[in-house]
Amino acid sequence: QQKEIEKIQAVYQTKEQERIRIAKDLHDDIGATLSSIHLYSELAAKTMENDTGKSKEILSAIENSAQKAMDEMGDIVWAIQSSTDEDKSLSSRIKNYGSSLLALKNISCHYNINPELDKKLVSVEARKNILLIIKEAVNNIAKYSHATDASINLKEREGSVILSVIDNGTGFNTQTVLKGNGLINMQNRCRYLDGAFEIISAQNEGTQIICTIPLTKFSE
Repeated sequence: QQKEIEKIQAVYQTKEQERIRIAKDLHDDIGATLSSIHLYSELAAKTMENDTGKSKEILSAIENSAQKAMDEMGDIVWAIQSSTDEDKSLSSRIKNYGSSLLALKNISCHYNINPELDKKLVSVEARKNILLIIKEAVNNIAKYSHATDASINLKEREGSVILSVIDNGTGFNTQTVLKGNGLINMQNRCRYLDGAFEIISAQNEGTQIICTIPLTKFSE
């Protein structure tokens, strides 16, 4: 009976930790975006009569911020849903995102996601961070790579999960590139999952983003 009680307490503690993390995400991500919308709205109201050009710029910023909030909320909702549903799988989520973004740039993308590994991805934190690493990498490919071909790969090897996002674009010098374009965010998200982050790139040789994450983080 004591073991059953301890088991129930452990489950409750895990759920409570997830609740706290979700609340933090909502406060940090969605809250910050909504605050910016509020400030933009006030500024637009002040400039509406005297500077219509400025008002249009602000309204465009409000539109972009609102879309960002919707995307962030969608990612949080997806992360807390069951991965056993086909339409809630990582594969389905990134295909929808990748096809809409990369198709506009005429970039072909191949998705090599181990379906059994996809089903093991049940941790809310792992689901969210892996999704956002991929989205950041895909966004960089669309914006900067000038690639014609890309691939997103998720496989298991010796107790680790290997996530790689690869393109055949122009690449860059990893020693001199500015630590922008979401590279720091991707690195931090990988390290949050106790993973190792690696960038392999060179001028005119494409880019590889590789994250090696303990498989145990998928179910914690």
